[in-house]
Amino acid sequence: MNQRLLSNRHWNLLVEVISKRQPELQPLKIQPELIDKLCDIVTDEFCKTGLGEDDEPNSRGLDLEDLIDALQEAKRKEVPGTSC
Repeated sequence: MNQRLLSNRHWNLLVEVISKRQPELQPLKIQPELIDKLCDIVTDEFCKTGLGEDDEPNSRGLDLEDLIDALQEAKRKEVPGTSC
């Protein structure tokens, strides 16, 4: 699995989040067995930066939610019957 399963926007956001939260995973190469961990990392970023004062998703939170959905879809395409 690689970047081709994610849009450029999703890929760039994922690289940004991973660089910030788990730089040891760089250079990033998406593998099916790594997607659950990537979803956890992005979810952590969502909890830290993706919610407004009213606990509703802000624009970054919406982007992060969209990225999680894209990762789940990529995993389903690579390993049918699975999700984050």
